Amino acid sequence: MTFQGRTAIVTGGGSGIGAALTKALANEGALVVCADIDGEAAEKVAADVGAAGAQLDVTDAAAVQALVDEVVARHGRLDLLFNNAGIVFAGEAQDLSLDQWNRLIDVNLRGVVHGVHAAYPHMVAAGRGQIVNTASNAGLLPMGLLTAYSATKHAVVGLSVSLRSEAARHGVGISVVCPGIIDTPILSQGAVGGFRGRAFYDDLSRSRPAYPADDLAADVLAGVRRNEAVIIAPASARFATRAYRFAPALTSRLLALAVRREQAKMANSRPRAQLAAERLAASRQGAWLVIHVLNPIDRAVLRRTKGRRSPRATGLPKLLLHSVGARTGRPRETPLMCVPVDDSWVIVASKGGDAKHPSWYYNVKANPAVTIDLDGESIPVLARELEGEEYRATWAVANAQFSGFATYQARAGERTIPLIRLERAGSRT
Repeated sequence: MTFQGRTAIVTGGGSGIGAALTKALANEGALVVCADIDGEAAEKVAADVGAAGAQLDVTDAAAVQALVDEVVARHGRLDLLFNNAGIVFAGEAQDLSLDQWNRLIDVNLRGVVHGVHAAYPHMVAAGRGQIVNTASNAGLLPMGLLTAYSATKHAVVGLSVSLRSEAARHGVGISVVCPGIIDTPILSQGAVGGFRGRAFYDDLSRSRPAYPADDLAADVLAGVRRNEAVIIAPASARFATRAYRFAPALTSRLLALAVRREQAKMANSRPRAQLAAERLAASRQGAWLVIHVLNPIDRAVLRRTKGRRSPRATGLPKLLLHSVGARTGRPRETPLMCVPVDDSWVIVASKGGDAKHPSWYYNVKANPAVTIDLDGESIPVLARELEGEEYRATWAVANAQFSGFATYQARAGERTIPLIRLERAGSRT
């Protein structure tokens, strides 16, 4: 099979495995649409290899259908669909919120379902095509601390191998990719309740370097050429899968031992305090306590340490925002959690999901030129409220770093919680 002149869509193409697949396909001469919820990232990856970029939220079935229909209308066919978009939340199952479970199911499973539902009928009508779904080695093995993620990936494997048995009659190939530990940003994302993220994966792989995404992309295309049902890479992932197949009890015990070691390391760090803070802040009573009791204490400590220390454990950096009261004109100091994004910081304008915005929000809307104290440095910044796709992509990043944000949004219902980006003064051109 050659990829020269084939039309392909890659979801989750803005980074990691999706970006590597986009580059590999383009280098093989395929006509690729690189789609990602972060439209700017997709456009950048696409521009680097001469592909097309598109903004796409795979949880939006209508948007997925529209993109597939557009490609078919433009080229007369869709040869390849790589359902690659995915996210992770990892940690003790009791620490995951229902919002996080639902988000995993929406992106990792329903996102694949939406792609299959949109593309498969076109391929059946054409009598050819290939759908490649990205699952994980966690979709073949029992992976504690990745329970929710693993559940969605097991479902993707089941969907893929089952559909393959009926798709063959129509000339359509179905493959599922089950990678091991790949060197992508997802290794550092989605930690919940003290889960150590990349450090856990390093321990699991006995400190062997994570497999490069470009090497995985080459393995995937080789597997697609051979129309393999299940594509597993690297070799260590294939070994683990075979071990589980032939010695399931022993392999399960070894994996459980790795989980218990991680649980012990989690217990010896700050996660319980961090988790307690998240749960407290996510309740209405806790929000009142945070605003009227903990914030004044926080403000005093942050002021004395110039943003170096905070008594509240949240797992996120803290800053002290200096603004001017929109009504009073008086100086105000507000301690806030922040989410670092590139060389800027994002703060969330929420009182635990209550309808009323905090006063600092109106202050920075009235006068965006403010100052923050962070890590012992006073930094002049400009405040800018995020909208549209930038808002959605940043909200996903924030949720992955602090589970309380998802609870805030659930409490807010249909109301959108504002996100404010603080950028160094003079950094925007």
